Amino acid sequence: MPIKSGTLEVLVIATLGLFAFRVGLRSISDNSMLLHLRTGIDMARTWHVPHTDPYSFTAPHQPWVVESWFAELLYGLAYRIGGIHLVVVEQGVLMAVIAITVSMLARAGTTLRTMAAAGISVFAGVALWSQRPLLFGLLGLALLILIVERRRSPWWLVPIVWVWVNTHGSFPYGLLWLVAIYAGTLCGERRRPRELEPYIGVFVLSLVVAMINPIGPRLVAFPLIVEAKHKIFSGIVEWRSPDFQTAAPFFALVFFALAFLVLIRRGASWRDVFPVVGFFALGLLSVRNMAPAAVVLAPALGRALRARAPAPDPAVPAVPAVPAVPAVPAVAGVAGVAAVAAVPAVAAVAGVAGEPAGAPPGANLGTPLPAKVLRVVLVVAALLFVAGAYQGNGLELRSYPVAAERYLRTHGLLDGRRIATQDYVGDFRELEEGVGPSKVFIDDRYDMYPAQVSYDYRTLLAARPSALAVLAKWNVQVIMWGRYAGLPDELRLAGGWRTVYSDKNWQILVRDPTVRPVPIPS
Repeated sequence: MPIKSGTLEVLVIATLGLFAFRVGLRSISDNSMLLHLRTGIDMARTWHVPHTDPYSFTAPHQPWVVESWFAELLYGLAYRIGGIHLVVVEQGVLMAVIAITVSMLARAGTTLRTMAAAGISVFAGVALWSQRPLLFGLLGLALLILIVERRRSPWWLVPIVWVWVNTHGSFPYGLLWLVAIYAGTLCGERRRPRELEPYIGVFVLSLVVAMINPIGPRLVAFPLIVEAKHKIFSGIVEWRSPDFQTAAPFFALVFFALAFLVLIRRGASWRDVFPVVGFFALGLLSVRNMAPAAVVLAPALGRALRARAPAPDPAVPAVPAVPAVPAVPAVAGVAGVAAVAAVPAVAAVAGVAGEPAGAPPGANLGTPLPAKVLRVVLVVAALLFVAGAYQGNGLELRSYPVAAERYLRTHGLLDGRRIATQDYVGDFRELEEGVGPSKVFIDDRYDMYPAQVSYDYRTLLAARPSALAVLAKWNVQVIMWGRYAGLPDELRLAGGWRTVYSDKNWQILVRDPTVRPVPIPS
C-alpha cells in the first residue's frame, strides 16, 4: 500500500517520540531522582506519605511538603514490580509521550513543515529533560496547550491539573501560559477572547480540586514556599541563569535561535509572541525554565510554518466542506496516562486517528498508518531500546563516592555517627541506606531545610575557617568529601581530623583530637 503524505507526517511524530523514548532510557544519574526514588520506595513499602523529614540529622521531624509524592509513589511501585530497570523504562515512556504531544502541537499540515516545527520544538527542550518529576510537569503543560489549541472540553483539565499538582511544582506555568495567550489575543486582535475564559476558570477550579490529596492545600501553596527562600535557591545551578558555555543549554539555545528566525520571517501573531517571549525570558532567568519554554514554542511554530490558504477564485464554485470526524479525545484518560505513562506511547507507535493535511484546529490530530511495516519497525526499535536498557544496571553512579560509601559500611562507620557530605552525595546516601541510624547532613531539598542549615552547608562548601565551628555545632564525626573541594585540606590544617580513606576523587576524614596539624602536600 502506498504511503500517504499524512501518514508520513504521523511517521515524523512517531519517530520523534521514539527518539525521546531512547533518550529517556539512560541509566539514572540525576541526584534529585535518587532521592525521589528512595522516597517512592519507602512510600510503596509503607503506603504512607511522609510529613516530616526522616533522612537528616540537621532537620529531624522538620515539616516536609513532599511536592512530588504521586510521581515518587509511581517510581516506588515500578521499582517493586520490575526493579530499577522498570523505573528507567517509565522515564523513557514519559519522554516519548512528551515528544509526541509537543510534535502534535507543532503539526503544520505537511510532512516537511511538521518535521521542521516539531523537530525544532523537541530538540530545543530534550537536552534539558532530566529523569525526574519534571517530566510530569512538562507533560502537564503540553496537554494543557493541546486541549486549548484543539478546543477540547475544558473539563479535561481537572484530572490533568490534579496529576500535575501532585507530581511537580511547575503547575503555575499553566496559568501563566493561559494568561499570556489571553493577553496576546487581547492585544493583537483587539477583542476579548471569551473562548479562553472557560479554560482559565476550569484551571483555577482544578487547583481547588487538586487540594484533595494526602498533603492538602500546602501542595498548591508550595511555589510560595520556594519563592520565600529565593536567596537560598539562587545558589543552586538549575535556578541560576543558564550558562551557554555548557552543552545542554547551548544545544537548546541553537534551536531557540532557529525558532525565533522562523517566527520572525513568517510573522508570528501577538497570541504567540506573548507566551513565547515571556517563557523564553523566564528561561534566561533560570535554566530550569528553558524546558517549559521549548514546549510553548510548539504551537507557535506549527502556526508559523502552516501553509497559507490561497485566496478563493471567484470563478470556481465553492465545494462544501466535509465535516471532520471527531477524534477520540487525545487526552482521554489523561490522568491515568500521566500516572502510568504507557498507553499513549503504544498508541503513538501503532498509529493514531488523523485529519487531512491542512485541517483546521479541532480536527483529528493524526492519520492511521496504512503500512504495517512502519508499525513493525517502530515497535521492534522500541523493544530493542528496552532490551538495551536492561543490559546495564539502571543507575549511573560514577560521579558518586561508591567506593568511599562501601568503606563506611565495611568499617562500621554507618553506626549512627554523624557524617557530613556534599548535598548531592546526601541524595546518593539516602538511596543507598534509606531510613536508618546513619542520617545525612543535607541533600538537595532546600525548600525543606531551615535556612541556617543551608547557610552552614555553604560555609562547609566554601571551606571557610568557620567550617570547624559548623562541624562542632552539629557534632559531625565523619567527613566524606570531594578530594579537591577544599574542606579536607582545611581540616588537615586545623588538626583534630585524620584521613582514613582516599582515592582519586574522594576522601574520608574522622574526628581525632590526638592528630596535630600536618602540612598539605603540594
